[in-house]
Amino acid sequence: MKSLKLLQEIPALASGFAVLLGLIPLYLISTPVFILRLILIRISKVLRPDLENIVSATGNLFVADLFSRNSPRCVIVVPIVIEGFHTDDEFRRRIGDMANSKNYKEFKHYITHWNGFAFWTADRSFDVKNHVKFHESENKTAIDKDVSLLVERLLNKQFHPRRSPWEVYIIRNYEDPELKRGDKSVLVMRFHHSLADGYSILYAIIEGMLQSPISSVPLPEPNYVKRSNFDQFLFTLSLPFRLVYDATHYFGKQVSQSPWNIPDEKKKWKQLYGKSKHIPIERIKEIKTELNVSFTSVLLAAVSGSIARSFRSKRIMCSDSTSISCFIPLPLPGHPSGLKNHVTGAQISLPLQDDLNPIVRIRMCEELLQQQKSSTIPLLLHFLAQSLGLHFSSVSSFLTSNRVNAIGLTNFPAGNRDIKTGFGDEKVLAVDLAAGGLTGVTGVTFMAISYVDHIRFAVTAESAVMSREDVENLLQYVCDEIDLLHTLSIVQDS
Repeated sequence: MKSLKLLQEIPALASGFAVLLGLIPLYLISTPVFILRLILIRISKVLRPDLENIVSATGNLFVADLFSRNSPRCVIVVPIVIEGFHTDDEFRRRIGDMANSKNYKEFKHYITHWNGFAFWTADRSFDVKNHVKFHESENKTAIDKDVSLLVERLLNKQFHPRRSPWEVYIIRNYEDPELKRGDKSVLVMRFHHSLADGYSILYAIIEGMLQSPISSVPLPEPNYVKRSNFDQFLFTLSLPFRLVYDATHYFGKQVSQSPWNIPDEKKKWKQLYGKSKHIPIERIKEIKTELNVSFTSVLLAAVSGSIARSFRSKRIMCSDSTSISCFIPLPLPGHPSGLKNHVTGAQISLPLQDDLNPIVRIRMCEELLQQQKSSTIPLLLHFLAQSLGLHFSSVSSFLTSNRVNAIGLTNFPAGNRDIKTGFGDEKVLAVDLAAGGLTGVTGVTFMAISYVDHIRFAVTAESAVMSREDVENLLQYVCDEIDLLHTLSIVQDS
């Protein structure tokens, strides 16, 4: 059986190795472009004094999407529920303080192009009122549905081409039966991925807007495979060979034929958004402990099971229905201060067998995740992002656009302690996250957002892939999978 499987993999491995070899002439051809980039950085101070820093390599990967004629896909929206009632001037002053911080100077800059490269240039007419909007609901009291509809609209809205790609919408008189009673407001911050990643924005909100110490939200620690000094030596010694081996397998993966794989020509260019109820985070931790798996594997298994159930209910069949390719962002150590993109990622083929035992499913997810963490793929993807991001913006986007992963999963821990708002003793009550599907073929993006004692799942989906009802059903399936795993983990332990 193993020899037969190996023979079946030979064409994919051959194509993967061919892609890997193709990187050599690509980098050789691109060398003059990289040199031109360095020259332009130096002479821009003289020839274009209006330009400031060049957009970072990782930020440059998303720039083409910012200027696309279609609705953007590299958008992140962070709704934050805070206690209390505050005036318009108080909100504007706090957000203005954030924009004026030296750590977050890009909040007052916009992106412009010079000779094909993206640069930051100062917004000479910057006015915080252009970035702070007050959203009024149709009723006197805003509810969760009002926030979700606003988030969905912001996911699909274009950015102003001559302003920094961010804005904050403020919703007052918010009520949520899952949260404590009293005055509450929602700050809905929208930004483009070319500006920063989610953690940079969360820290900007905490440090700059809420004026709380950054230590109130500990950085997520990368949980890669730990090796002894000797094993690390052997790993380093074999790194070139492992890179070739892992890259050959990675590039050799076939393009998913999943119906959730949606190329640009089939998109309706409208993303739908939905989110689940709050789930006690202890349930996830209990599953993790009882089954001796990682936190992320629990999330992967819940997503995997929910997709299998969704396919069954919709009678979806595809040629590679035993798995679906999923991209997972992974944190890197030493996240820098300021507005940065500082992540890498991994690709996992989640099992989709409908009759798979949930315990078997979660153990498969754990094995697949650990394989990726112990491989050189996160290192390879980080290198490719840092190097290909040095190219012209349009070329960088084309080279790094997703052509394989039908879905994505982002795990976003927003802190295990209450965040103070800086308004007396008031606190942040909830943090949510909505992320677009990025450039490429991803049709559905899952998000898991944890804060203090609860976690919530959310989904953004291309409307050509599923309806709003489908999104709601999918979220319910995820919650059902968590409940099922929790029950089975307790039964197995007893």
